[in-house]
Amino acid sequence: MTNPRAFIRHSPACARCRRQRRIVLSLLALLIAFVVPAPAQTEAPPPAAVTAKPTPTPSPSAPLIAPAAVASPSEQCAAATGGAGAACCCGTQPPLQQIDEAAYRLPAGSTAKPYSHALQGRGGEPPYHFSLALGRLQNGLRLNVDGTITGQPTEAGTRGFEVQMIDSGGHSVTQLYTLPVYRPKAKSAETPSAATPAPPPKPQPLTALSLEDARAPAALKPTTVAEVYRLQPAVLDALKPSAAPVAISDYLLDETTVDNGGTVSPPAAAPAPPPAPEPAASSAAATIPPPPDVYDDNQAKQLKAMLQPLLGVEYPNQLMFSAALDAQLCAYVRQLALAAATKNKQTPPTDEQLSQNCPPNWATAKVVPDPSVTGRAVALRDLPTTLLPRPLREWLIAQALQTHVLEAWQPVLWTGGGCGCVLRDLSGEIYGFYPLWWAGPKPRQIDFSLLNRISYFALPFDDDGNLPYPDLGAPGVSDFIRVAQQHRTQIDLTVYRNNWDFLRNRSEASLAYTIEQLSKQAVELIDLPLPDQASRAKAWLPFLGETPRVGDGITLYFENLPSASGDPALHSTVQTFLRKFLLALITEMRKSNRPRALNIVIQDQQLLESNRFWTVESLYDTLRHAEDPWIIDGRIDGDSVQYKSNTNITVRYLVLLSEPSSENKKVLRRFLEASPQLHGGDRRIFLRKVIPILATGASDLKQFSDDMAYFADNFGGTGFWPTPIADETGPAAHLDLVKTNFHPSESSRSLSTEKLCGWTCPRRWPLRVIMELLILAGIISISLYGVSCRIRQLGKTYKACLLLGSAPTLMLGALLVQCDPQLQAVRQGNTLLWGLVAVLLLVAASILLKPRVVKP
Repeated sequence: MTNPRAFIRHSPACARCRRQRRIVLSLLALLIAFVVPAPAQTEAPPPAAVTAKPTPTPSPSAPLIAPAAVASPSEQCAAATGGAGAACCCGTQPPLQQIDEAAYRLPAGSTAKPYSHALQGRGGEPPYHFSLALGRLQNGLRLNVDGTITGQPTEAGTRGFEVQMIDSGGHSVTQLYTLPVYRPKAKSAETPSAATPAPPPKPQPLTALSLEDARAPAALKPTTVAEVYRLQPAVLDALKPSAAPVAISDYLLDETTVDNGGTVSPPAAAPAPPPAPEPAASSAAATIPPPPDVYDDNQAKQLKAMLQPLLGVEYPNQLMFSAALDAQLCAYVRQLALAAATKNKQTPPTDEQLSQNCPPNWATAKVVPDPSVTGRAVALRDLPTTLLPRPLREWLIAQALQTHVLEAWQPVLWTGGGCGCVLRDLSGEIYGFYPLWWAGPKPRQIDFSLLNRISYFALPFDDDGNLPYPDLGAPGVSDFIRVAQQHRTQIDLTVYRNNWDFLRNRSEASLAYTIEQLSKQAVELIDLPLPDQASRAKAWLPFLGETPRVGDGITLYFENLPSASGDPALHSTVQTFLRKFLLALITEMRKSNRPRALNIVIQDQQLLESNRFWTVESLYDTLRHAEDPWIIDGRIDGDSVQYKSNTNITVRYLVLLSEPSSENKKVLRRFLEASPQLHGGDRRIFLRKVIPILATGASDLKQFSDDMAYFADNFGGTGFWPTPIADETGPAAHLDLVKTNFHPSESSRSLSTEKLCGWTCPRRWPLRVIMELLILAGIISISLYGVSCRIRQLGKTYKACLLLGSAPTLMLGALLVQCDPQLQAVRQGNTLLWGLVAVLLLVAASILLKPRVVKP
């Protein structure tokens, strides 16, 4: 019993003595219960054994829980009189016995009707006071002080909890209960008639359409389109750069004066801007609509320099691209201000002064008069909107938009390029999103050794909750899954939706059907076994066999969630839909013991805003519901550093981190630390569930290094949109920084071991087969030596062959134990030690028991 106070609540008197006596008596009672049949009783039953913490199970139903230990009358009397050795002076006061005579499994409830049950107490001095000592009831239920459990549950499942009863004399006793709650099946909307319906009339062939039908719009099935943002070189070519070079220090801040208060005093006049040459024509910009005429040629040159770092970087949504655009603008404003202050020998503005108006509030930003026309200097507060006027910013965002039709199960071609398996000692989770439109006609090289998981983006679901199923038998459809599994990188399937109008005016039965279909099909998809012969053969390999399946987890990526201020009715409906869907999905995922991942994609700004859709409270409740941790006093019980899920589900939150990452990563950390729902170890556990996702190639090398170090120290890992691809999405130095921060071991011994395992791990399946064939050959050879006299006559020659044959078996076995991910438990435990001891004992026994033949 590791934590007695989590299961035993008692009065303050003689707490230590009472606990010791309770444990001794409980152990004695447990021993007697197994050895001697329990005698018949006419009064109160003897004290039951102290219940240990129930073993976690991946099943959604709670484990069987025995009633908590109850102090004997002598203990209660001793506690009441102040000590274990005090004389019993309680007189005829009946001792406090237990809460209920009934079984600890309470009557089942239903989410369709109210629930009411009264707990009964015995002994002590009534009235009794009841309270929850451990765990919690289903949502919607409450335990009243008089012992009644009332309310209407809103969630199904079985929960275990502990109730404490205190009498008027201050004595207390606890008992554990389980309360099952079921969700009734949705009834069909149509009630079948008692009489057999008449067969429908045979349809007639269509020969003509009515005028109404002929002019009606075709009811085509809507296609899900994903929207991403990527600035192409043709967009910058549409700007009109000046042929004459313009230095940063030549801008209109030259004559401004910045005081310590951050105000700007414009001079009476400002020098005229340089003459504008004729712009060069660009054939690439012919298909791009012309930008708004709100800038001059001088600004065009600055815009090309400012926007250059954004070229070719893909952002998963408009918010992240807009934030990156504003971050580049503010960085350029800072560069201009510092250069002007240095040139004019003035006091440069502080970062706080610069951040007051950058980025500006674009909703209320006004058009700044052209300084070349007014002849006045640019105020510091107006510099951002002067460099990037609002119409031009909106034009850039519109031109960066790219739409991609989600054609589900498009074959992906990729290769590891000899990178080896995922490094075993990565100190965090490394994620990558692989959008379907990145799939090309030739394989792309990915460093799988630094990717724990890749989210296959994306599988849209229709209005009825149906997901597209793959044709696994078609050529090339599932090859990418086998390549990832070969490198030990796990595949998550991304369930995607960005339009929520289908939830308007839907009945509860219709929504329940959609939720049921979506949750079941999502789990069925990741559990589909790969149908090829090689994958099926892996399941039959003795001892090391496993069944390769389509996926290892589910990623939920829901965009364009309606706001409470814009559409409150739809906002409430979507919130209810997603909450019920999460509960249904978790229930489906916990129906088997197979480990699964559940990832939820969240935008950082949507998490931080006041009127947010996702809240820390809802995310924390999802974590508790999915992983079912032990809760004591409202907090997760256990070591927060070594915390692991109690179920087969591991929850993580993939937070899309907007630019500038140097600031927003700290804002996210401070926000989570200040959340009132997180306390102590819960905060550390929750932070390790957060995985910041960066746009690949968005940061320079120095900033990327700082981000990786911060993520490794404060969060549970990092991730990228899209998955880094060699020579395409960023320099190789970025991946080296990931390895440096999340795989810090750099000793020569570890590097040589990783190189050896980098060769062994992708080839582990053929090596496993060779290993088992060698073991089988060795067993047959030894058996033949024991049963065949003719072979024994070979003597030392045969023994030498056996010895030589065992050498490659031992070498290959050592290699697999060191590098095979499935043998990690053997590698880290004492199995090898006990195996060696067993072999030595067998050899010693064979030598000692060998019959000795005395020569005549």
